[in-house]
Amino acid sequence: MIELFSIFTKGGVCLWNYQESGVNFTEAINNELIKGTLMEERGNNGQKKYGNYTMKFQLDNEYNVVFLVFL
Repeated sequence: MIELFSIFTKGGVCLWNYQESGVNFTEAINNELIKGTLMEERGNNGQKKYGNYTMKFQLDNEYNVVFLVFL
């Protein structure tokens, strides 16, 4: 089940967001995805575990956006 779907720019501006649950994913997005994966350019596989959730993301270099889904 999709818990969160978000599209944001590489600069950090949220273009679109949908969240099903009341869980706050801000810490996971900031620490795990942006700092730990995107800034260090370790995001080769596009998937990362965060607690009970799986974070999947796709970088689009043409439009400089990130697609993010929490499952």
